[in-house]
Amino acid sequence: MADMTNKMNATPEELVTLGEQIYFDNKDSLEKKHFGEFAVIEVESKDIITDKDKLKAIQQAQKKYPNRLFYIVQIGKLKSQFTSEMNEVRRYGWTI
Repeated sequence: MADMTNKMNATPEELVTLGEQIYFDNKDSLEKKHFGEFAVIEVESKDIITDKDKLKAIQQAQKKYPNRLFYIVQIGKLKSQFTSEMNEVRRYGWTI
């Protein structure tokens, strides 16, 4: 298992876990202000970049955090952190 304190070495599964934790910690305010938009979460800083256009959100995150790992989710689509059902949404953790 990768060292969770060094998130740049996290496995994809650990990145998803960290990303979901950050998402759910901010879920209420994200859904009130950005429902339906895409959230690109840089897990090391816990920064969340949102945009209606997924590609634009990714590009903004990539510009701000080059060579970092991101967790991407559509706001309001991820219902529970504790179930495997994704409500037709896939979870990804990768370097862009």
